[in-house]
Amino acid sequence: MTIQQLNYAIAVFRAGSINRAAQKLYIAQPNLSNAIKSLEDELNITLFQRTPRGMEPTRAGEKFILRAMELVAQFDAFSCAIGMVVAVVVS
Repeated sequence: MTIQQLNYAIAVFRAGSINRAAQKLYIAQPNLSNAIKSLEDELNITLFQRTPRGMEPTRAGEKFILRAMELVAQFDAFSCAIGMVVAVVVS
């Protein structure tokens, strides 16, 4: 599991559809579908139900997405902090 996969799952959750999420992420829809399927296979859970209206999170998917949002926020904060440390050390 990668940060990129977490971001992809969050994007699908927010967009409610693979197509809309792929457009917002500027990636091809099949690539996004494959990334979500790969994540589901790795976790051995179904994150989203595919419906005629788009993608709806399963109960497990909702829990996963909430935790993924926390992890991505922590990762972004960590990356920012590291960037500040590097800037201080370099200057």
